[in-house]
Amino acid sequence: MPGAPAVSWLELAVLALAAFRLTHLVVADTITAPIRAWFGVGTEKDSPRRGPLPAGYLRRVAQAMLGCFWCAGIWVSALILVVYHLVPALAWPTLVLFAVAGIQGWLHAAVVGFARRGS
Repeated sequence: MPGAPAVSWLELAVLALAAFRLTHLVVADTITAPIRAWFGVGTEKDSPRRGPLPAGYLRRVAQAMLGCFWCAGIWVSALILVVYHLVPALAWPTLVLFAVAGIQGWLHAAVVGFARRGS
C-alpha cells in the first residue's frame, strides 16, 4: 500500500503472535480474572451481572470486550500496532516476549492434547 510503512513477514508473525497472546491474557488468563470480575465478566459462579461497575452502557461494552476474543482481539491488535509504530525500539522486545509466550502456549496445548490421546 503506497505511503504505509513496510512490514516484513517476521514482523507480521511477531505482531500476530503477540496480539494472540495479549488477547488471551486479557480475555482468558487467571491472572486477569480480578479485572474481568470487576467489570462483571467471569465464570458461571461469578455471575456476569455482579461487579462494582454500575450497570449501564459502559459496563455492557466492557463485558463484551473482556468476554470475547474477537472483540478484544481487534482492540489489542490496534493498540499493538500503534505502540509498535510510535516507539518500535521499546515495543519490539515486549512484542517478541509475548510472541514467544504465545508459541509456548500452543506447544503446551499440543503436548497436553498429545498426552491425553496416549493415555
